[in-house]
Amino acid sequence: MIVFKNKYFLAIMMFATSLTAYALIEIVDNKAQNESIYTIELPQKHFLKPYKPLVNFINTDLLVSEAKKLIAKKEYNKAYKMLKPQEYELNENIEFNYQFGVASLRAGKYQDAIYAFDRVSDEDRYHLGSRLDLAIAYYYLGNLPYARKEFVKLGQAERVPAFISKTIKAYIAKIDAESAAGSPMKITAAIKTGYSSNINSGYDGDYVYIPILDAQSKLSDDSKKQGSSFIEATLAISKTHEISKGASVKADVVLKKKTYNANKNLDQSSVAFGVSGKYKVAGYDLELGKNYLNSSLGGNPNYTTETTQVKVTTRPSKTQKLSAAMGFSSTKFDLDASKINNSTGNSLTLSASDLIFADIGAGIDYTHNSKIMDDSTSSNGDSKANSIRLSMRKRLFGIAANLSFGYRDEKYNAENPLFEEFRHDATTTISIGGEKLLSKGKSFDLYIGYNNTTSNIELYSTDNITTSIGYKSSF
Repeated sequence: MIVFKNKYFLAIMMFATSLTAYALIEIVDNKAQNESIYTIELPQKHFLKPYKPLVNFINTDLLVSEAKKLIAKKEYNKAYKMLKPQEYELNENIEFNYQFGVASLRAGKYQDAIYAFDRVSDEDRYHLGSRLDLAIAYYYLGNLPYARKEFVKLGQAERVPAFISKTIKAYIAKIDAESAAGSPMKITAAIKTGYSSNINSGYDGDYVYIPILDAQSKLSDDSKKQGSSFIEATLAISKTHEISKGASVKADVVLKKKTYNANKNLDQSSVAFGVSGKYKVAGYDLELGKNYLNSSLGGNPNYTTETTQVKVTTRPSKTQKLSAAMGFSSTKFDLDASKINNSTGNSLTLSASDLIFADIGAGIDYTHNSKIMDDSTSSNGDSKANSIRLSMRKRLFGIAANLSFGYRDEKYNAENPLFEEFRHDATTTISIGGEKLLSKGKSFDLYIGYNNTTSNIELYSTDNITTSIGYKSSF
């Protein structure tokens, strides 16, 4: 730890450094201590790869001391904002990590607090303060199982002071009481508006070539690409009940209504109902769920889907999650003309997620789908598809930002009689979104997505751009 109080000495150091590269000097004055923190970094433009500053003098003791003063004065947000920018450089300093964790916890930044206290515990597993605050952070984040687990582990440690034991017992009793009572009913209302460039998955053109006729065929308006603004409203109600320790059941009802300005015949509405059970055993979460969806199109009944899913999830660490899920579905259409599309299907999904670079969440999902048509005369027959999805999440300027990329390859087993080919589709999706928490239970979100399907049968090649802005409130 080096604090330069002599400006001439600093000038000599700068001159020596400039023999090899330009230097950038940042001086942060601290009037209370009449000292300064000097940071010297080499400009990024001189390097082809990311680097760590060759010279980086930060008065960590002074930084931590100022944070303690702010925390003592209950100015938690100021302490958090002062320490957060230094997290990357000082994440191996145990005292910095602890004070950053305390500031994060008191400022309501529970995820940051968990990461900071984890780093402290990795260096010193006997640090009782960080272990207690880690459990408290999990509690306020809403992860009661992890919170209880951390409280129990800490309570079993040696030489735990009486006041900490009292706090541990109080939190465990509170968690058990909340679990026994079950979670309250949660109601979420959301509304969004936006624009979609292809609301009917139509073809971008007036004519399409039909090989069997060896001629161009003019498409109806319903088959051509249509764009429109839209408004979508959602009401979701959920209730979870704890049966016993590690066992729970959950019921959900979701109502949706989506209206298009350009074509009311494509307005969509749906009612979904689901019930699921979860059981924890030997470090695994076992889930079994049943869902029903009834969908209408243009005010008329359209189709009904029934889905059963079995899922197994494990968490090798506090940040990692692995899961495998199998699904079985059945879709039945209401209109006689559409019943040729009735089908059954099954799916297998493998998922993994973790944190990278300490504050970026990353996930990958692989899914295999099989769809079997009830009617063997269906134009394209049965299909099998493989898809992969990559996603990243990061908090930027108070916004939970996310980026995802997906690719799906789907092949059909029957030759299309009009186009004399076996249909083969490749679909690419890209989406960028962000959610801003306005207050507890209320948020604002933005979304933009692009979808492109390329098919060997020209009629099925489509693309779509969707943008939306929305508001959500939970109570």
